[in-house]
Parts: sequence; structure tokens; C-alpha cells
Amino acid sequence: MKKIFLIFFLTFCYNQTNITTPFGSTGFGIWMITEQAFKEDVNTTSLIFDLHLPFGLEMLFGKSILSNADYSFNQFGLAYDVKVFDWGFKMFEKRYDADDFDFIENFEKQETGIELYRRGRKLNSFFRYSKFNYNNILNPYDEYFSIGGVGRMTRLYTFGFGIKSPVEKLLHMRYSSLELTLGTSF
Repeated sequence: MKKIFLIFFLTFCYNQTNITTPFGSTGFGIWMITEQAFKEDVNTTSLIFDLHLPFGLEMLFGKSILSNADYSFNQFGLAYDVKVFDWGFKMFEKRYDADDFDFIENFEKQETGIELYRRGRKLNSFFRYSKFNYNNILNPYDEYFSIGGVGRMTRLYTFGFGIKSPVEKLLHMRYSSLELTLGTSF
């Protein structure tokens, strides 16, 4: 019971300020995401600060902690977001560095991807494709699909969920993980 409560309590993140920010306006978000693997007892929790500018550029800075490692990742990401009526499209890149903040040369992993989302409803759904490049980290899969939604409960409280699955084992629950998001944007 404590573990379930901890998962829901620690849930703030991914850069979702783009979904909650109206077209042509600036938004700042504080997000936490927790990603729990279905097969293994591995949990990743991230805290993200995210700025979305009126012309579509989004920047994030954050920290990720893995439950089975004695180190954490610093994160830096850039995204470009295009909104057309109730639909949005985002291209993004995030880099993770375990020791310091050298995101140019000596980073541990890099995530590049695209996201398609629907806005303007109580639940804003999204579909994301991510490709990871790893430096000195062993991981059997490097391409993932995520599907889910982000919903605004009150003006300042937003909750989201998603399923992240490797392309090679698409929607096979043993290799997938659950993403829970909690945060706010201004």
C-alpha cells in the first residue's frame, strides 16, 4: 500500500506544458512522472521544470532517479511544438547525463522523438514515438511507442497516464511500463 501511495505521490512530469498551454501563449510547468515497469521491480521518477514559449519552443530541465541504480540523471531537453486548432505536433530531443551537466559531448543517453496530441478537452490524448541512443548503458530496446492522456482536473492540477511499449514487443505487457504524471502549468 505504501508503494502504491508513493507512486501516486511522486508523480509530477514529462514535458506536457505544450498540451496545457493555449496557442500563442507562454506557459511554465512543474511536472513529475513515475514510470513503473510491468515485468520488473524497476521504477524511474523524474522532476521536470518546463517552459513553453509563444512561438512553439519548449525547454525543460530536470532530474531522474532510477530505483535500481545508485545515481541519478540530469536532464535537458528542447522541443518545437506546432498547434493547429485542437491538434498539436511536437518534435523533441532530451539528453540525460549521470555525473554532471555536460549535455553536449559526454551524456549517457539521448531521446529523440515526435508526439501527436489532441487538446481542448477534459482529457488531452497523445501518441509518442521515442528513439533512444545509449552511451555505456545496456538496454535491449531503443525504440518506444507511448499512448495516453493528460487531463486537467482543476485550473492548477493536471493528471496524466500512459503505456510505454518497445516497438519490438509492441503492446506486450511484460516489456511495457506504466507512466503516471502529475503537475501544474501556469
